[in-house]
Parts: sequence; C-alpha cells; structure tokens
Amino acid sequence: MFFQLGNLFEEERSAVLELAGRRIRAREFATADPGTIAQDAHILVVDGLDELLGTRGESLGGIRERTMSVVESGTSVAIVSRSPKTAFPETVGSDVIYDAKQIFAIPGEVDPADLEDVDFVALSIRELGDRTIIALADALWESGLSPTKCLDHLDRVHQEALRGAGLVQVDQTKLRWMTGLDHKLLRRASAMVASETTSFTPALPDTFTNMWILERAVRNAIRKGLMTKMGEGWRENSLEEPLRSEVIGRAQRDSHPSARRARDLRDPLEWLSTTEMLDLRERRQLGELGLASHMWSRLRTEIVPIRNRVAHMRMISNADALTIEKWRKIVVQSLS
Repeated sequence: MFFQLGNLFEEERSAVLELAGRRIRAREFATADPGTIAQDAHILVVDGLDELLGTRGESLGGIRERTMSVVESGTSVAIVSRSPKTAFPETVGSDVIYDAKQIFAIPGEVDPADLEDVDFVALSIRELGDRTIIALADALWESGLSPTKCLDHLDRVHQEALRGAGLVQVDQTKLRWMTGLDHKLLRRASAMVASETTSFTPALPDTFTNMWILERAVRNAIRKGLMTKMGEGWRENSLEEPLRSEVIGRAQRDSHPSARRARDLRDPLEWLSTTEMLDLRERRQLGELGLASHMWSRLRTEIVPIRNRVAHMRMISNADALTIEKWRKIVVQSLS
C-alpha cells in the first residue's frame, strides 16, 4: 500500500503510523537485513520515503528488494510518503512504488486561515515533486483553461498526485479543487514554487543532448544545401542584412573578436538561432533536404518552444523530452 500524506494530512499521518505492526524509516529499511525486518508483524510501516528523493538510485532499489522479501514472508507493507509517486524515478525491475495500491485519504478539517496563506499552500505544492509541479504550473498559467477544466487538462498520474496531496477531491466521479481553496491564491503558490525550483529533472540531460544532436543535424543539412546552391561564396552570400551584421557582431562578442566579414567565420550558421536557421532554409529555397515540407513545419512548431525552454533555463517535462527524442531520430535518419 502507498499512503501520500503531506502537509494537509498531519493528523491522518499520525493515525497511519499507529497501524498495528512495526515502523521503520525508509532510509534504514533500504539497507536493513530482510530477515530481521518484519519480526512476525502483520503490517510493516515504512515511513519517510520522501527523504530518499534526490539520493542515488540504489536507495529506491533497496526499498524494492526488501519490500518484495517482506511481502513474500507474509507481512503487508504500508509505504508512507509526503510526496506522490510521480516524484520518484522508476526503478529497474518490478517498481514497488508505482505498483503499490494507493490509499487516498480525505483531509480532516483545515483551518480556513491556512488556505488563505500562500506559503501554506505552496508547501503542499512543493511536496508534489518536479514532474507534477511543472504540469500544475502549465495547467494553471499556460493552458488558458478555467479552474475546473485545468484538472481535465492534466494527465491521470498528476491528477492522482494532487488528489493524494489533498488539493483535489472527488465529488462522486468528478474531480474538483479542495473546498475553500482560492484559485487565484493557488495560481500564485504554483508560480512561486515552479519559479523557485532549482533541481533539474531526470529528463533534462537527455533533452539537452538530443537537442544538440538535432540542431547540428539540421544545420549540417542546411549548410550542405547552401554550399550546393552558392558554391564557395556561401558564407558571405547566405545571410542578408541586417542579419549578416548581427551574426558578425555575435561572433565578435563571443569568440571571434577579429571577424569583420561573414567569410571570416568558419560557419556563420553556428551563430543563428533555431528559428533563424529554419527561416534561412525557406528564404533561400533550399527545398526539402530529405525531410518533407509538412515535416519541416511540424518540426518548427514542436521543437522551437522546447528549445526556448532549454535556452532560458525553464523547466523541462517528460513530454518535452519525448518530443525532442522523437525529432532527433527523425532528423538524423532523414537528413544524414
């Protein structure tokens, strides 16, 4: 069983921790001798799983191994965490956290003054972990949807994370925001938490690498097209004013202070943004270069916003990572 009991569930947390059986901290459980853990207890409560967030993967792997061992011995395991399942990376093999049956608690009486305190609400959001924090901030600020429809905009795993945090409740079969929670204050709190986040998501390194490969493959194809069309003078003739002077200025400010003309640069295209590079292909009528016209349009629509998020150090979601990985494969295969 998995209990998500965070900021809004302090009383409920105490009740769960009093379940019959033995209680052990997750950090200790991850390295304990499986043969001595349960001690014939009916239920083993593993508390503080959220304390392992940000630690190396071996800790979560240890949780998985020992949980499987204890369950096989006939003891039930109740995992208690302030953060939802979405805050944890999946582990190799059977993922005990994601496979566990989640028990959703109903918040007790919450002081109305707390729900008017942006810091109190922000604490509940901060416990959600980066994946759901990003998804929530996008839904509240960038989707343009009403408060109710924002919930429908979120993936099921994020809906469950919000429900587990007590911020969302089920009214018959319909999801709704917690009673008494002001939507404007919720938006303020989500903006504050999303902006303060400094831990990078697991998706970021691969996204940056795939974006680097993708952009270089596109640049290589465009460069070859320009060289075929313009010959030796491609450096000087590819760019028109005022972009040509702007590119020379960028190079001078960076690593080529002596550059005076475009032909002084090894590759003027390396000083173009992604949008400028894609515009150049169209303006110079270079053709498809191995990628169908409609695919160039889709490429621009899908990757440029993510590229801008990476460039401006904004948050990267798993969906962003999958989009860039998809286009890296398409571009490398089509433009090589």
